[in-house]
Amino acid sequence: MREKIVFNVKNMNISQGSINNGVVCIGDGNSNNVIVRSKEKARRKEDQHYEVMEEPYIFISYSHKNIKRVLPIINRMKEDGYRVWYDADIKPGPKWDQYVENFLKHSTIFIGFFSYEYWKSGPCKEEISYACNLAQYESDGIIPVYLDDIKIPDNLGLQMHLSARERIDGYSYNTPGDICRMIYKNALIHKCQVNKDASPDN
Repeated sequence: MREKIVFNVKNMNISQGSINNGVVCIGDGNSNNVIVRSKEKARRKEDQHYEVMEEPYIFISYSHKNIKRVLPIINRMKEDGYRVWYDADIKPGPKWDQYVENFLKHSTIFIGFFSYEYWKSGPCKEEISYACNLAQYESDGIIPVYLDDIKIPDNLGLQMHLSARERIDGYSYNTPGDICRMIYKNALIHKCQVNKDASPDN
């Protein structure tokens, strides 16, 4: 299949960058030609950008209102050689839920950063509920990190699932490295590590 189709439009009324009947028409700027790419091809390319990793990785569940508190921990984990996924690169749109669910479903470890804002967020509650129902998270696959000293809401039916997990009281530690040291004690998390010799030291 050809990468592009070129038409001479000297006598055609097609504007640069226009979309007509499912094709994208882009003027080349140097002649009367336009390059026509199908919207379907562009959509396939976008879907490839959101393909899950083949190697084991960690799914990060957090409230966007807590990004300043969570991002230093994520960055530290990346520095320590862990494969981490969170929704920073997912564009808002009708497929957002589909992409997030796909990455969650294929992850090895689920880390939930629980806070007041987390339990007020519909998407966050959906993610942790979904994770609790996935078979691969039955043993050590869910790591609850509490950013605030809070209790799990009674109306979600998650107490039985989460009370059996060893919680990390992140609010009681001073640095991202301190929290990471506790996270790394999980029995399964090192499956998600690229550099097995890396360890937090500050």
